[in-house]
Parts: sequence; C-alpha cells; structure tokens
Amino acid sequence: MKSYIKVVIPELYKNAEYYAARKWCTRTFGASNSRSAKGSARPWYANRQWPTRPPSAYYQEPSFYFRNPADATMFTLAWAKEFRQT
Repeated sequence: MKSYIKVVIPELYKNAEYYAARKWCTRTFGASNSRSAKGSARPWYANRQWPTRPPSAYYQEPSFYFRNPADATMFTLAWAKEFRQT
C-alpha cells in the first residue's frame, strides 16, 4: 500500500483560497473525488481540520495529501509563491 505525502499551507484557511487550491490540483493532477479516482487511482485529496490549539474559534488547517512526492513538491512551490510576501 502506497502512502500519501501530507502538505499543510496555513495561508489556505479561507474558503476561496482553499477551493482555488483544490481547483488547481484538479487541473494539474487530475480528479480526486470521482468514482474512477477512488482507492489506488486517487492521485491526491484535501482535508480541512480544526487543530487542537486554535488561535481563534474560526481557525481551520487545510491539508493536502499527494501520492507522488514530486506532486507534493510542485504543489508546495506553487502555493508558496502565491502567498509570498514581497
């Protein structure tokens, strides 16, 4: 069984940013939530959780999971560039 690589980018906590990242993953890596992409064919998936140490009552931590380590790296670089402070 192959495991997934977890990537957390805290800046994606807003709904619009989270869904934009999911849409980018679908365009880049393929569908994740279709019937054909379930199980071993699933290249990635996303999840949002409430951490145990929230700084506020509305804090969410989005996590993205990738089957291919190169995909995880590509996602991290793409979204780090998106939120880079200049």
